[in-house]
Amino acid sequence: AAAWGRAEFQSKLVAPWARLLRGPAVSSDRILLLDYLSDFQPYSVFHAARNKDFVVAITSAVSIMIRLLIVISTGLITLSWTAVTYESYPFYAQDQIVSDSSRLVGAEPSIVWHMMMGLAEQNLTYPEGMSKDYAFQSVAPAEGLPSTSESRYTVDALENSLECHSAEVVLRGAAPHELHYDDQTLNITVTSQDCHVELVRLAGPIPAGWQDRSCDNCSTAVFARFEPNVRCDDTTGDDGRRILVMFGELSYTWDYSLGLKDYTGQNHRRNYFGVLHKSAQLLCVPKLTVGTVDVVRNGSHISSVTPAHTFDKTLDFVNDWDIVDAQLQGIEKALVQTQNPAYDDPYVTLWGTTVDTDNRMAVALPFGHAGAGPVTALYDTDTLQRLAVFFYRQSAAIIAKRTLMEPVASRIETKGGSAIVSRDRLVVRAWAAQSMAGIIGACIILTLIALIMVSTPRGSSVWLPCNPAGIFGVASLVLHSRDLTTGLRGLGAADDKSLERVLQGRVFEAKAVHDRFAVLETAHNGSNIATRLTCPQISSARAEPVIVHPFTRSAVCLALGGIVVALELMLRKSIRETGLGDVGEDTYIHYTWTTIPAVVLGLLAMVLSAMDFRVRSLAPYIVLERPRGITTSVFMSLEFLDMSVPRVIYRELRLADIGALAATVALLVSSLFTIFSASLFQTLSLSATGSLTLRTKQSFEPHIFDSLGASEPYTSGATKIESLILEGNLSYPRFTYEDLAFPEFLPEDISMPDQHFNESAVSIEAVIPAVRANLECRSYNSSHIYANFTFPHMPDIGIEGESCGGYNEELVWWSEVYPNTTYIARARPVTPAHHQCSDLVFFWVKLDTTPTTFPTVFTHARALGCNVTISAVEVEVVFSGLNLDFDTAQHPRDGAIIRDSVIEGMFDPYDLYDGLIDASPGIAHDPDDLDPFFGALTTSPWAVPRSSLGDLAADDAVEEAIKFQLRIIIAQTLAARRLPANTTNTTLADPKP
Repeated sequence: AAAWGRAEFQSKLVAPWARLLRGPAVSSDRILLLDYLSDFQPYSVFHAARNKDFVVAITSAVSIMIRLLIVISTGLITLSWTAVTYESYPFYAQDQIVSDSSRLVGAEPSIVWHMMMGLAEQNLTYPEGMSKDYAFQSVAPAEGLPSTSESRYTVDALENSLECHSAEVVLRGAAPHELHYDDQTLNITVTSQDCHVELVRLAGPIPAGWQDRSCDNCSTAVFARFEPNVRCDDTTGDDGRRILVMFGELSYTWDYSLGLKDYTGQNHRRNYFGVLHKSAQLLCVPKLTVGTVDVVRNGSHISSVTPAHTFDKTLDFVNDWDIVDAQLQGIEKALVQTQNPAYDDPYVTLWGTTVDTDNRMAVALPFGHAGAGPVTALYDTDTLQRLAVFFYRQSAAIIAKRTLMEPVASRIETKGGSAIVSRDRLVVRAWAAQSMAGIIGACIILTLIALIMVSTPRGSSVWLPCNPAGIFGVASLVLHSRDLTTGLRGLGAADDKSLERVLQGRVFEAKAVHDRFAVLETAHNGSNIATRLTCPQISSARAEPVIVHPFTRSAVCLALGGIVVALELMLRKSIRETGLGDVGEDTYIHYTWTTIPAVVLGLLAMVLSAMDFRVRSLAPYIVLERPRGITTSVFMSLEFLDMSVPRVIYRELRLADIGALAATVALLVSSLFTIFSASLFQTLSLSATGSLTLRTKQSFEPHIFDSLGASEPYTSGATKIESLILEGNLSYPRFTYEDLAFPEFLPEDISMPDQHFNESAVSIEAVIPAVRANLECRSYNSSHIYANFTFPHMPDIGIEGESCGGYNEELVWWSEVYPNTTYIARARPVTPAHHQCSDLVFFWVKLDTTPTTFPTVFTHARALGCNVTISAVEVEVVFSGLNLDFDTAQHPRDGAIIRDSVIEGMFDPYDLYDGLIDASPGIAHDPDDLDPFFGALTTSPWAVPRSSLGDLAADDAVEEAIKFQLRIIIAQTLAARRLPANTTNTTLADPKP
């Protein structure tokens, strides 16, 4: 802008001389009185264009465009919350695939069933490294990656699938399973394109209501089977094995012509004929392959897992059927250990149809077909195959992740790691950049036009022997211009109007006369005028340039003062209110806050520039007025216009022209206004406070103890959650945390300053009710514990002080001990008829294994008796997002509880104990005798080492672990028994003390 200002100034300066050099054309008053330098810059464009001085108009227009560029540039770059993509970001694998089939044998048999049912019924999220189709490597990003970022990486994965062919089936016989008889009563022949099985024995379907005759017509059964132990005739090895998947409808009739003896041999029983009305069946073989997948993680959740390449590799020491065997073993053992009611009576009801299932289909149907429409769609083999493949892929992925992956010894960087991180980043506004590019293009075009106009023959005649910017230069140019000087004699104090009257009708031109530059007066036809005018008598008032008039200068000073006051007020308001206001990101108002200061200060800078120019143009005459006069060298340098600002300031300092120096310094400072205005306002992401209403969706029964008793654990799904927390490292489900169970809430009536806020990033602080278990516990050391070895391998163990154990004076355990048994640990309820006793008692001992004969003696014994009460509490919580997930950095904790009241009531400890045992399915602890509760206590993420059960110094740690695990189980049990909210349980307000 400063460099172009010189070009603009020079074009305006020589414009009148250029007119004189072109020859007589217009009246002299439009030449000699032509002054573009004093015009306000925007007006000079119009003025020059009207006079057809297009070079001046172009240079002035370009100068304004450059100032406009400066204003727009203040909003060119902005600090914006932007998603930044890092194409290469390091991620490190936490585990790797292991080719070892021995790891599949007996590995955590219950987890597969619990996780499948948990995913089906509780809508759980998939654990790390697992999806519905694949088991893949778990990864961890390099340090510094925010938890809210989106990441992508490629890892190794295991894929399990089924290759199926439709089959034909012939029913050989069928009967419903009856007690005391073999349950394999469905006999069929199956034939596919590559396999024939003459006899397949399956569990006989039992129509719903058959056993208790609770229906009028109980002879028809819809059934589903997933049988992995089918072998083609005349085959050996795994190549002949098949998985039979079948769905059909079968009915029974009685054959009265044949009499059969029952299992006692004394009574008769009926013979049945089965009729298979319709069915669909498949024979499948499993397939295990290794490949790579592309994983997309959004924050803490995996949003997609897609194959990166074809899965065409296999494992050397794990074959396809190893996974099937592990799946069969896992589900069977889990159902037996948990004593699941579905194991004896596996019915699944979907879309109003009750289906008799085997154990695998009891999981597959609710998991893979619950939302897929009526179950009659499974008569289509393609639909049946999708169900079978879906179930097998998911269950096999769980098994593969937990058995065929092992932690890596050293960090291994994954392939194709990238991350999208949202952070404050300098961003170029597209429209600002495009506008600036357009203006710059226009400036270039106008500049080229000006250069062409100047370089034409007519333009090249604009030649002057001296620079007319100073007094000496102007005097040199008019030295030989007698016609001009004679005509202007005595008019030094005349105003513009008086000069215009004197010069009106006279025509001048500039030319070289006898090698001297002169301005001559000519006739209208170009001939010299012989006559000379006499000196006129003119009376004119004193005139001051408008731009330096006291009123103008006062207005500028007031404007500057007003800007200072406004800036100070805005600064204080910004500090007091943490900002001036809310604006949307990259919106019109956002840009307005940036450009308005630049426009205002830019206009002020233009006024100060005009004032400085006028002062500098008058400065030589002010210097000449000095009483002592000036030297010739000083007179020769009385020029302040056609030079750079630093040179001007230097010359004004040397001449001690304080007024001119002040004006020039003001110009220099004002030129920085626009630059500094760009950073006057900045965007700042601040937390906005709003309000919302949390509506209770589900809560607890008013008589919460009634909900704990006489309920089957698996009907609610609570035990699946507890098992996954204790054994599968599952995070706490929504609206539960440690020992706290909360009602379920929905956000309503959301009132925020910005209605377009990020719903996933909002933080919600609230005080909400919850229920939790309170434990009052007593410890018993070895002096209160005894053992009687009435039978060598079965000691009965008692505790003095818990003398209310039903049939005995004291609480007694019976345990089975073997020579290599080291630890015995059990949990047991106490009858509630004796209120002075504990509700639950926990007992653990260490045996002395050195004796070779019984009875065995204890080397350490400890017991813990606890009474359970339920409290209603109010808890301060912080939710992250409108999904109402607890903030991972601000979990509800004891320190946040602001009210705690005990709910009245009493429950049966036996009922709680049943749920407690079912919630922690057995884990193999042979040869030690640990019940399921202590099995989880020594293997869960909060486990204590098994050796702690025999360490006196660790007793306190064991007791705390027992209390913590018990509270988790009770909290999940309570959470699973929520009911739709009503007026009596929405807030749990003011429970009775």
